[in-house]
Amino acid sequence: MEISSKAITIGLVFNSVASIVLSVVLGFVLAGALGSGEAAMEMVRPSDDGFSAVALFVASVVAVASGYVAARAAERGELINGALANAIRPGFSVLLSMAVAPDALAIALIHLVVLTLFGMFGGYIRLKQVAEYA
Repeated sequence: MEISSKAITIGLVFNSVASIVLSVVLGFVLAGALGSGEAAMEMVRPSDDGFSAVALFVASVVAVASGYVAARAAERGELINGALANAIRPGFSVLLSMAVAPDALAIALIHLVVLTLFGMFGGYIRLKQVAEYA
């Protein structure tokens, strides 16, 4: 099990850029499909408990992709590098929610667990791909 800081950084940067791009594209698609930007905003706006299923879906798709990218960059330790590349951002959210908004701690912990597992899944996909060619 090798942890590669370079691979984790590459996965983290990919995660950040892909999240922004996919969110913007999804916003335009929803606005076009629903007929107005306000209706699209209502769909992605967090509910009273702070949870947005659409935001979690986008983050999960990006987590799988960035886990794969981190695992590919690492060339070894695919699972751990894929998971760590996706645990950093939600980890900061957990720390911030503990300090600023304790009500949001449960949602932040859910994101931490879910996105880390999806990142590990991306690393698993890369691991299986490498195993097929070996």
